[in-house]
Amino acid sequence: MKFVFVALVLLAVTSAYGRGDEWRQFGAGQRVEVDAGCTGTFASGTIVKVADDPSHSNPARKLYTVKLDQGHEWSFRAPDFVAPCVRAPGGSEREHASLGPLPLLPGVYECYGQNALANPMTFGLIDGTTYMSSSGRRGRYSYDKHTGILSLDAGVRPARYQRTSANIFRPLLENGTLGGFSCPLNRAKNPQRPPW
Repeated sequence: MKFVFVALVLLAVTSAYGRGDEWRQFGAGQRVEVDAGCTGTFASGTIVKVADDPSHSNPARKLYTVKLDQGHEWSFRAPDFVAPCVRAPGGSEREHASLGPLPLLPGVYECYGQNALANPMTFGLIDGTTYMSSSGRRGRYSYDKHTGILSLDAGVRPARYQRTSANIFRPLLENGTLGGFSCPLNRAKNPQRPPW
């Protein structure tokens, strides 16, 4: 019984922070590209409605309805663990060009999957070259402003993340596709004081 109660409390607390933070930059009437499983396969559509979510206490969480070009209409909440990934029309190259001059902000980039916070993937940027892992290991990183790729411990097999909006990264897999996690910036947390 105790386990069920703890699980429900954890779900209630973490559901306010699920993936889909990038939806906040889009509004009704805008064209977007949507990826249901955050696998790198996007479909074009138009946001037809954005409304407050009366069933949730987090004012940032909204109800979105998107009509895909194939004719299917889809409604969901974001941010939420099952929210689809989104990007501006034109794909990654266009987004990277627009994000290029934006500086990386220090803070903790919390990575969320469909079910919960993925602590091992969460990282903190301390300054222009130093990061902290969720386990407390300090390392060096590099950022390519032209491609939007962040490399942690640029060595033989660095962990790589793709910048998908001003303050959100997604893991970049070895085959060049995006992983199914979203890592929005949480500036309220100290990047030098894990665990987060």
